[in-house]
Amino acid sequence: MLQSAIQAAFRPTVRYLSNSSSCLAGKKWRESQGLGRSGNEYGPLTDNPDWSFADGRPAPPQTHQLRRKEEQRELAEQIDILSKEMLQGKVKYQEKMKGERRKEELRAGMRLKPKGSAWKQEDYVERRRTASSKKIQSQR
Repeated sequence: MLQSAIQAAFRPTVRYLSNSSSCLAGKKWRESQGLGRSGNEYGPLTDNPDWSFADGRPAPPQTHQLRRKEEQRELAEQIDILSKEMLQGKVKYQEKMKGERRKEELRAGMRLKPKGSAWKQEDYVERRRTASSKKIQSQR
Protein backbone atom coordinates (compact mmCIF):
# COMPACT_ATOMS: atom_id res chain seq x y z
CA MET A 1 0.00 0.00 0.00
CA LEU A 2 2.81 2.36 0.84
CA GLN A 3 4.50 1.57 -2.42
CA SER A 4 1.33 2.33 -4.47
CA ALA A 5 0.99 5.66 -2.65
CA ILE A 6 4.60 6.55 -3.46
CA GLN A 7 4.09 5.57 -7.09
CA ALA A 8 0.94 7.72 -7.26
CA ALA A 9 2.79 10.66 -5.74
CA PHE A 10 5.58 10.48 -8.29
CA ARG A 11 3.38 9.68 -11.28
CA PRO A 12 3.49 12.58 -13.73
CA THR A 13 0.21 14.38 -13.98
CA VAL A 14 -0.85 15.56 -17.39
CA ARG A 15 -2.87 18.71 -17.89
CA TYR A 16 -4.22 19.68 -21.22
CA LEU A 17 -4.46 23.43 -21.36
CA SER A 18 -5.29 25.55 -24.31
CA ASN A 19 -3.45 28.81 -24.68
CA SER A 20 -5.12 29.96 -27.91
CA SER A 21 -7.94 31.80 -26.14
CA SER A 22 -5.54 33.58 -23.82
CA CYS A 23 -3.48 34.74 -26.80
CA LEU A 24 -6.55 36.35 -28.34
CA ALA A 25 -7.77 37.95 -25.11
CA GLY A 26 -8.77 41.56 -25.69
CA LYS A 27 -8.39 41.41 -29.48
CA LYS A 28 -11.91 42.64 -30.19
CA TRP A 29 -11.61 45.45 -27.66
CA ARG A 30 -8.25 46.61 -29.04
CA GLU A 31 -9.60 46.60 -32.59
CA SER A 32 -12.72 48.52 -31.52
CA GLN A 33 -10.46 51.15 -29.91
CA GLY A 34 -8.39 51.49 -33.09
CA LEU A 35 -5.35 49.74 -31.60
CA GLY A 36 -3.34 46.85 -33.00
CA ARG A 37 -4.66 43.29 -32.83
CA SER A 38 -2.05 41.89 -30.50
CA GLY A 39 -0.96 44.96 -28.58
CA ASN A 40 2.69 44.80 -29.63
CA GLU A 41 2.46 45.90 -33.26
CA TYR A 42 3.47 49.48 -32.59
CA GLY A 43 4.36 51.68 -29.66
CA PRO A 44 7.47 52.60 -27.72
CA LEU A 45 8.41 49.01 -26.96
CA THR A 46 8.53 48.08 -30.63
CA ASP A 47 9.50 51.39 -32.24
CA ASN A 48 12.28 52.54 -29.91
CA PRO A 49 15.70 50.86 -29.95
CA ASP A 50 16.34 48.02 -27.54
CA TRP A 51 19.67 49.35 -26.31
CA SER A 52 22.19 52.17 -26.69
CA PHE A 53 25.92 52.56 -26.19
CA ALA A 54 27.21 53.41 -22.72
CA ASP A 55 28.45 56.81 -23.91
CA GLY A 56 24.92 57.76 -25.05
CA ARG A 57 25.19 57.09 -28.78
CA PRO A 58 22.08 55.44 -30.23
CA ALA A 59 22.22 51.87 -31.39
CA PRO A 60 22.09 51.20 -35.12
CA PRO A 61 18.52 50.55 -36.29
CA GLN A 62 17.45 46.94 -36.49
CA THR A 63 16.01 45.40 -39.63
CA HIS A 64 12.45 45.20 -38.29
CA GLN A 65 12.63 48.86 -37.27
CA LEU A 66 13.79 49.83 -40.76
CA ARG A 67 11.04 47.72 -42.32
CA ARG A 68 8.38 49.33 -40.09
CA LYS A 69 9.73 52.79 -40.90
CA GLU A 70 9.55 52.03 -44.64
CA GLU A 71 5.98 50.72 -44.30
CA GLN A 72 4.95 53.87 -42.44
CA ARG A 73 6.57 56.05 -45.12
CA GLU A 74 4.71 54.17 -47.87
CA LEU A 75 1.46 54.48 -45.94
CA ALA A 76 2.00 58.23 -45.52
CA GLU A 77 2.66 58.59 -49.26
CA GLN A 78 -0.52 56.66 -50.06
CA ILE A 79 -2.53 58.84 -47.68
CA ASP A 80 -1.06 61.96 -49.31
CA ILE A 81 -1.96 60.74 -52.79
CA LEU A 82 -5.52 59.85 -51.77
CA SER A 83 -6.08 63.17 -50.01
CA LYS A 84 -4.89 65.05 -53.12
CA GLU A 85 -7.30 62.98 -55.25
CA MET A 86 -10.14 63.82 -52.85
CA LEU A 87 -9.32 67.53 -53.10
CA GLN A 88 -9.22 67.34 -56.90
CA GLY A 89 -12.58 65.54 -56.89
CA LYS A 90 -14.14 68.22 -54.68
CA VAL A 91 -12.83 71.02 -56.89
CA LYS A 92 -14.05 69.26 -60.03
CA TYR A 93 -17.50 68.72 -58.50
CA GLN A 94 -17.74 72.40 -57.49
CA GLU A 95 -16.74 73.47 -61.01
CA LYS A 96 -19.37 71.14 -62.46
CA MET A 97 -22.05 72.60 -60.20
CA LYS A 98 -21.01 76.16 -61.15
CA GLY A 99 -21.22 75.21 -64.82
CA GLU A 100 -24.71 73.76 -64.34
CA ARG A 101 -25.82 76.94 -62.54
CA ARG A 102 -24.42 79.08 -65.38
CA LYS A 103 -26.27 76.94 -67.94
CA GLU A 104 -29.51 77.29 -65.99
CA GLU A 105 -29.07 81.06 -65.76
CA LEU A 106 -28.36 81.20 -69.49
CA ARG A 107 -31.51 79.18 -70.24
CA ALA A 108 -33.54 81.46 -67.99
CA GLY A 109 -32.10 84.49 -69.77
CA MET A 110 -32.98 83.07 -73.20
CA ARG A 111 -36.64 82.43 -72.36
CA LEU A 112 -39.27 84.64 -73.91
CA LYS A 113 -40.08 87.62 -71.76
CA PRO A 114 -43.59 88.95 -71.20
CA LYS A 115 -44.44 92.34 -72.64
CA GLY A 116 -46.52 95.12 -71.26
CA SER A 117 -46.63 97.14 -68.08
CA ALA A 118 -48.91 94.64 -66.28
CA TRP A 119 -46.20 91.97 -66.34
CA LYS A 120 -43.68 94.30 -64.79
CA GLN A 121 -45.69 94.42 -61.60
CA GLU A 122 -44.45 91.77 -59.20
CA ASP A 123 -47.80 90.54 -57.95
CA TYR A 124 -49.61 90.49 -61.31
CA VAL A 125 -49.13 86.76 -61.86
CA GLU A 126 -50.26 85.98 -58.32
CA ARG A 127 -53.39 88.14 -58.71
CA ARG A 128 -54.24 86.40 -61.99
CA ARG A 129 -53.76 83.00 -60.40
CA THR A 130 -56.04 83.77 -57.43
CA ALA A 131 -58.62 85.34 -59.70
CA SER A 132 -58.74 82.27 -61.95
CA SER A 133 -58.99 79.92 -58.95
CA LYS A 134 -61.88 82.00 -57.53
CA LYS A 135 -63.58 81.90 -60.92
CA ILE A 136 -63.27 78.10 -61.08
CA GLN A 137 -64.62 77.71 -57.53
CA SER A 138 -67.60 79.99 -58.27
CA GLN A 139 -68.48 77.92 -61.35
CA ARG A 140 -68.81 74.75 -59.26
